[in-house]
Amino acid sequence: MEFLMNENVQLSKREQAYQYLKEQIICRRLMPGSVISEKQLSAEINSSRTPIREAIQALISEGLVVSIPSKGYLVSDISYESITQLYEVREYLERFAARQAALAMHPNQLEAMRQLCDEMERDIEEHHYHSLTRSDIIFHRILIEASHNLILQKLYSQISGQIERITNLILVNSSNVKRSHLQHVSLVQALNNQDAETVEDIIKLHITENKLVHLQSFAPNIFGISRV
Repeated sequence: MEFLMNENVQLSKREQAYQYLKEQIICRRLMPGSVISEKQLSAEINSSRTPIREAIQALISEGLVVSIPSKGYLVSDISYESITQLYEVREYLERFAARQAALAMHPNQLEAMRQLCDEMERDIEEHHYHSLTRSDIIFHRILIEASHNLILQKLYSQISGQIERITNLILVNSSNVKRSHLQHVSLVQALNNQDAETVEDIIKLHITENKLVHLQSFAPNIFGISRV
């Protein structure tokens, strides 16, 4: 019994370290290329080194951290190529999820997505973009869950942190935000109609356009765009 209790405490510390470090990376408190100090993390969350190392390994598997010989652990860089590859995979997964969700979505999930659309509309009007981003993430997470495919959900969870981090690194553009929101509204309507083909078309367009926005913001010189 004592062993099991100790193991549960260890798991709790590992999860705490994982969530804390992931949040630091996603919310840009640790920028790409930043060195991750086990000693500092240990002090910040009052934990031994073992749970922290285990949390770092989990984040390596998600592509948020890299291990560099002689340098230790660093927050992974973001490149034009990594954004392109990430969004290619995201499109593939979400298109499949959307088609499945159109046929198998629970009414409660559809209502939750509809409410999120209402919340996002208010956030856009009031320029609450941080709240808008959080709602957008939850919106897409519900879509993935509505596929009722556990393997798909696991695969998506492996890239969701990278998607959120890239989104948080991009400057907000009001016209892009409004366009994206209208696509969310159209998606909910198509899901309500159980129109799998339209749902898949909308999510494909949505992700493709968002990928282009992120690439333009990340490397404007490639598109002949000047930063203001």
